[in-house]
Amino acid sequence: MKIRNNNPLDLEAPDGEEITVTVQAGGTTGFAVDFDLDGTAGPMPTPLKFKLNKAANDPSILVLFFTFQGNGGGSYSITVTGQQGDTSLYTVVQFGNQASNSVAYTFDVV
Repeated sequence: MKIRNNNPLDLEAPDGEEITVTVQAGGTTGFAVDFDLDGTAGPMPTPLKFKLNKAANDPSILVLFFTFQGNGGGSYSITVTGQQGDTSLYTVVQFGNQASNSVAYTFDVV
């Protein structure tokens, strides 16, 4: 896997590569994360592992939905790794009384 365009949410990986996504809750929030991977959704397991399949989804889209449990000061740290190459790091920080947030990862399958 490699980061494209210097953007940790824009990724590229070969067909069949296994991707691992881990999320850590921080600050004033507990872990409350849901995911949608190419239309399959649910509570996020820790870690989330999946293999890219070019024939089924190119690009593959992973959306993470975060719920904050306090009135401020929460955060989520996301680490995305493949079997080889770059590691994508991204942090979602709670602003004010924000209740939720989301981010979307794009995996271009080559």
